Amino acid sequence: MQIIHHNLPIKKLAAHAHAEHHLFIPLQAEIKVETKSEKYIFGPGKALFLPSNTLHSFSSTEIKDDGLKF
Repeated sequence: MQIIHHNLPIKKLAAHAHAEHHLFIPLQAEIKVETKSEKYIFGPGKALFLPSNTLHSFSSTEIKDDGLKF
């Protein structure tokens, strides 16, 4: 298992691909993942699976302080 983009708000990555499959599961805020044909914007409670070697870009939004502590 590999953790990617852990706790990196306002992170942006240009189009790239990996040999591994990716499972994006945001715990806070929203992330945007774009492939050649689709754009996904989602937050906590949602997940996205990308097969290996899928060209994609990634960005995340700033985490807003909602007063909740974990």
